Amino acid sequence: MYLNARECEYLSPTATLSHLPALRVLDVSGTEIGDALVASLPGSLIELRLAGCWHVTADATLDHLHALRVLHCIDVELAPDTLVACRARGCAMPVVGVLRGHYRYVRSLVLLGAGRLASRDSSGEIRLWDMAVVGGEATAALRTGSEVRAMAALRNGRRLAISTGKWDAKEGCIEVWNADRVPPTRRATIKVCSEVLALAVLPDGCLAAGCKDGAVRVVDVDAGAVVATLSGHTDSVRALAILPDGALASGSHDASVRVWDVGTRACMATLAVCIGGVWSLAVLADGRLAVGGSDDGTVQVWDVGARVCVDVLSGHTGAVTALAALPDGRLASAPEDGIIRLWDTRPAAAAGASRAAGVVPSVIVDVLVGFDGALVSLPDGRLACGGGGGTICLLEVPPPAAACE
Repeated sequence: MYLNARECEYLSPTATLSHLPALRVLDVSGTEIGDALVASLPGSLIELRLAGCWHVTADATLDHLHALRVLHCIDVELAPDTLVACRARGCAMPVVGVLRGHYRYVRSLVLLGAGRLASRDSSGEIRLWDMAVVGGEATAALRTGSEVRAMAALRNGRRLAISTGKWDAKEGCIEVWNADRVPPTRRATIKVCSEVLALAVLPDGCLAAGCKDGAVRVVDVDAGAVVATLSGHTDSVRALAILPDGALASGSHDASVRVWDVGTRACMATLAVCIGGVWSLAVLADGRLAVGGSDDGTVQVWDVGARVCVDVLSGHTGAVTALAALPDGRLASAPEDGIIRLWDTRPAAAAGASRAAGVVPSVIVDVLVGFDGALVSLPDGRLACGGGGGTICLLEVPPPAAACE
């Protein structure tokens, strides 16, 4: 009934399936299959995962799959008419738009003002998109001439802060660009530390910079200088988040999250998350903190005020490298296994009588191949994520299930 051949290197474009009349779910994402295997699929199939199957062409047809209800087809060249016909038969396809322009994996996404989006790929190129135009070209692109590690939006999204890596003379800098101009212009270059791996904007407009040496440095962008250093972590700081009370949370590869009062430079709490290195942080709508780590594929949800882990979200098989909090209280997570999950972390759902104790409801939003850590919740309710081959996929988010009384 379920066959997982994901990333099976021996599947070729001429491969076909044997007679499998009971098959309901098939995952062949990231393989070399072609139109021949698609044609051999049984009519019993309910869910098909084809993400990253480059050899499936516009000539492939899904007309024989009358029972199909879910299709994951990011980075597959199926014909638009084929997808329209599939939807008309009641098949759900999360991808509702694709932005093309990058030629390398998209590693981070940041929301800017006026409905725009900034994207960074593995070559260091940054593109700015008008999200009102789906599938069009980027409105602007910029190159720093250096490796870019992190991005953050400043001044209501009119400026973009980017941290450059250790190529050439810009080693360890934060560059500030005017993002509301075409082409964007660089306003300032601020030396911070040997490597800045994460950025977050503090309530007073300063930048928090998570550094490879384990420190968090506070940067006054207008003054162009580091004004404070928060020391305590013993390994690199790769994730930052601002809590509702203005405190700063920093996640490190030392397997801890520290909570800082930036004004007094004091560490108010240390959360021993014990999931290997921390890769990602997100603040839920109710103020709780979600922590993604590298050891067991789980996401921990913390009540920071009580210093208590209140939930552990289990289901991924790889390091959770990206988290995105939705305005309705749910949480999207994306790990190295490429399966984007949506968790119902709302308090009403947690109190529902229909779920087993300690189990948070989740659904698979989509399946990716070559995911590299780019995930953001858009104001219109969609999710944007980095697909393979430099694409940015816009995903439709299913509505939350009604909370049980």
